[in-house]
Amino acid sequence: MTKNHLFFILLLLHSSIQKTIIAQNQNAKPNIIILYADDLGWNDISANNPTMGNGSLNHQTPNIDKLAAEGMCFTHALMQQNCQPSRAAFLTGQYAPINGVYNVGSLARYGNGVTEENTRIIPPEQKNNVAPEAVTFAETLKKYGYKTYAFGKRHGWGGDINFNHGFDVDLTCGKKIPGVSESNYMAIQDADGNWIYANPLYNQFATPYTREYIEANLVPVSNDNNPYILEGTPKHFTDAITDVVINELNGTTADQPYCMWVCFHAIHSGIVARMDLKDKYDKRTTFDSRHSNAKYAGLTEQLDQSIGRIILELEKLNQTENTIIIFTSDNGGSRGVAHSNAPLRGVKGMFYEGGVRVPLIVKYPNVIQSGAISNEPVHAIDFYPTIAELCGAALPDTADHIISGESFAPILMGTNTRLKRDAIYWHFPGYMDVRQEPNTVIVKRFDYEWYKLRYSYETEKYELYNLTKDISETNNILFETNALEKAKEMRISMNNWLTKMEPVKMKYKDSGDIVGFPPEIKTYFTLDPKKTYYIDGPANNARLAADGISDL
Repeated sequence: MTKNHLFFILLLLHSSIQKTIIAQNQNAKPNIIILYADDLGWNDISANNPTMGNGSLNHQTPNIDKLAAEGMCFTHALMQQNCQPSRAAFLTGQYAPINGVYNVGSLARYGNGVTEENTRIIPPEQKNNVAPEAVTFAETLKKYGYKTYAFGKRHGWGGDINFNHGFDVDLTCGKKIPGVSESNYMAIQDADGNWIYANPLYNQFATPYTREYIEANLVPVSNDNNPYILEGTPKHFTDAITDVVINELNGTTADQPYCMWVCFHAIHSGIVARMDLKDKYDKRTTFDSRHSNAKYAGLTEQLDQSIGRIILELEKLNQTENTIIIFTSDNGGSRGVAHSNAPLRGVKGMFYEGGVRVPLIVKYPNVIQSGAISNEPVHAIDFYPTIAELCGAALPDTADHIISGESFAPILMGTNTRLKRDAIYWHFPGYMDVRQEPNTVIVKRFDYEWYKLRYSYETEKYELYNLTKDISETNNILFETNALEKAKEMRISMNNWLTKMEPVKMKYKDSGDIVGFPPEIKTYFTLDPKKTYYIDGPANNARLAADGISDL
């Protein structure tokens, strides 16, 4: 027997064992807990497996680190550029051109020097909420017998209050009481002296910290911080969300599978760290120049401690063996908080990796190998089909609901290392201050390398990066001869995708004409035979004219 035959037999045996284990677990319908952070950057956790060794040297996230050691880490997990479209994609499994949610608020978010007057394109209207007729992952699981919960931040489906989109228990709300700025993250007292949050359903957990509460809940997850100094101070909403989740966990029963989507507001600005954790990080400001903000670091570890509390509760309830835990974030790290996503380029709001790459860990005992790492890119649209496959739930008929994503359950189960698709896309037909302009992006695989092509409709320029060799997106290789053919192929894939998606139309201000799809990348020659010029739109004419090329 050759080594190749032996390897093949072992692979089949491993696949058979994994399928048997998951089938046994599916007979019990595994529970699902999705721990969904807000604005947590790829490098904000201290775990190195999900971050390719780029984890924070200042932030301490021991509970997330433990989860990474016990589950599978994805180094190339991707989302949309900010909160609302990421949640819409997660809920529906659909790209933005299908669900209609492209941005937070609108596609006409000017600012930081970008004005309506100095831009070329009229952005279209968008949806701010998932359509009522959409079949969300919660609805799919509910049809399969699951009880479904949503906690914390609601974004992308908050305006359609008459539709719960499949969540049996809706405990979503903002971290601020409308019109009350001092309520941000913290409980406040009303006129009658009652401690309250934005959602009255959380008020039973709004009373100030007591010594009993601290010893029962905060001390077990403390990590060189002194939670006793919190006694008598107002309760932080991150702790209250955790209290509510634990309360609901204690109401579950073995014969009723559940899915809990826990949407923390941490670490969204304006950032408020719990006092004991801020005190800790006030003394750790020199450990990592990327992450020297004590409030940011403190709230990051408070998120980690909340995750630790939830996992401890699962252990107390003997639910760990049959519970899938998914930990991720809605987009990359934000700007303006003494924070860097380095080595990734960009911030929340951008399609550069710093804006869309996030940590992702999935734990499922006896099904997912502990400490496993995948470099396969996965996207927000992929969670819906993945969760459905892991639970054995049937996806909706395509006539009722189109799903753009692909299940990465085979990667989790170790039966495959790659997905079938070879490309991921983003499209943004509007403006978001200096972070976004009308553009389309494709990330595409060529053999074992991934390339990113970006086309700006505003400047009519292309950018091409080899993400495998240039994680920081610092070297635009469009003008390198060996890369040009890849760029041309990617542009064709991009346009085929846009044709299929039928995104909302943009128009030019000066003519009223509809903005077309990305144009052909053309090649021009100068009299110098050693020089080859690539033109990616009329906006580059001036640059080429300087080298003696005109009349393009």
